[in-house]
Amino acid sequence: MKPVLPILSVLVLLLGLSSAVAANDRDDRPPGGHTRHDLRGLAAQITGGASLFVDVSSSSAARAFHDRARHFEESLGRRSDHVADDLRDVRRSFEAARRSLRREDDPRITFLVSHLQEDLAEADSLVGSYAGAPGPPPSGDGRISFIDQETCVGTGRSGRPCPTPRDSLTFRIPRDVAVINRLDGEWRDFGRGANAEIYVNDRLVWRTDVAKDWDGDGTSLDVRIPPGSTLSVRSSNGDPIWIRRLTAETLATADRERTYRNPWDFIWRGRN
Repeated sequence: MKPVLPILSVLVLLLGLSSAVAANDRDDRPPGGHTRHDLRGLAAQITGGASLFVDVSSSSAARAFHDRARHFEESLGRRSDHVADDLRDVRRSFEAARRSLRREDDPRITFLVSHLQEDLAEADSLVGSYAGAPGPPPSGDGRISFIDQETCVGTGRSGRPCPTPRDSLTFRIPRDVAVINRLDGEWRDFGRGANAEIYVNDRLVWRTDVAKDWDGDGTSLDVRIPPGSTLSVRSSNGDPIWIRRLTAETLATADRERTYRNPWDFIWRGRN
């Protein structure tokens, strides 16, 4: 086993440099908004973490994660129009690399995985804000309102197109949420008919038909939410879905007498 302290020291240094860059960027940020510099600083931090990940695990999955992270960082420099797609590829490759590990008791791995999960969650939030998604949801009294005004997701041209086409709306789940008991939405489509898909940490937890007229829908989840998690809304086929309400019933503390699921317990046909 390689020495633990040198690698942890390097990562702490990277985290410190990134924090300093983020602090400088905040001075130039428009009121209430996020700049691409926020993402670029965070992307550099993720790439640095991915490089250290390869150092503790030389698997092909770890190297693929590093390549994806570097591509994401470079795509920001080129001002790519596919930033959200690139970040989704980074998250998928990270999960594959994490699953490929065989020495999970290695403290270097525990340290890296924890910080990379937080960085990716932060990046999800910034990408959603950069794309013009509604801001972070407020928490309170067991209910979160992720969407409370009419918005749209989807890049297709069927029916009534979105004024700002995007394939995903992503929100950071407040860190004081331990469980999402239930989700409720109100939506419609104007085209061929699409399914609304809800993801927690890029894992599909709910898929439901969307009617051609405004209609309410809901489901019980009882899913545990790790700190730093995100929730995303997508259209199953890319056709526009218009949404005017998406709320969650939540718990700040899990009930010890109940059994909860985690996002990876949700298995959908044709989805992994």
